[in-house]
This record gives sequence, structure tokens and C-alpha cells, in this order.
Amino acid sequence: MSSAGMVAMLCAVFFSPSFPQWVDRMNVIFLLDQSDSVSPSARARALQFVQAAVRAANPGDQHGIVVFGADAAVEQALDGRPDVEAPQHAVNSRGTNIFHAIQLGQAMLPAGQSNRIVLVSDGRQTAG
Repeated sequence: MSSAGMVAMLCAVFFSPSFPQWVDRMNVIFLLDQSDSVSPSARARALQFVQAAVRAANPGDQHGIVVFGADAAVEQALDGRPDVEAPQHAVNSRGTNIFHAIQLGQAMLPAGQSNRIVLVSDGRQTAG
């Protein structure tokens, strides 16, 4: 074996070449603040934002929704349906715990995929 061939083989062994993997699908969890500090008109604008984002998603993308106040609840599990309806789950609106909402959103996302969390809130956290 030539010295150039030996060097090439050693480089392949030691450097473990890897090839980038392209991800065609995105998983997005939207966290919607339903606390008393968010006005009904702001909640409506937040819902419109989420609806527009879902309509603009690529085929194969999935989304889910978590509503939160002092506590959090899964409004819509992660899936690829093209519609988003107004939240139906009641949460304790007398506080805002963004940390709990983020934890729940993270738990909904599958490991090893391209995941995002989008926080839609006034940012006035009272707990967590």
C-alpha cells in the first residue's frame, strides 16, 4: 500500500467523516399566554399570528399548542393539521408561569428532530 493510501485510510479512521443530514420537517409548539394581563384583543391577535404561521408552514411540518396562565395545558397535540381553532382549555388566568409552559412544550417535542418553541406572551411572569 502506498503512503498516500495509508494516510487516506488513517484520516478516514480517525476523523470519522460524516455527511450533513437535511431536515425537511419542522416541529413547532406555540405557547399562548391566557393570563388576565393579556387583553382579549391581544389574545385574538396571538391566535391570528399562530393561524398565519401554520398556513405558511411547509408540507410535513407539525405544530402543537400549549395554553398557559398560572398553570399550563396542551390545547393541541403535535400534528400536521392545517387549522388552528380558538383555545378551549381553561387555565388559571390569575398568574403567568412561562417556565411551566416551556417545560410542557419541550415534553411534547420528539428528540432528534428539528424543533422550535414559539412563546406568544406579554412577558409578565408572576411565577416560575
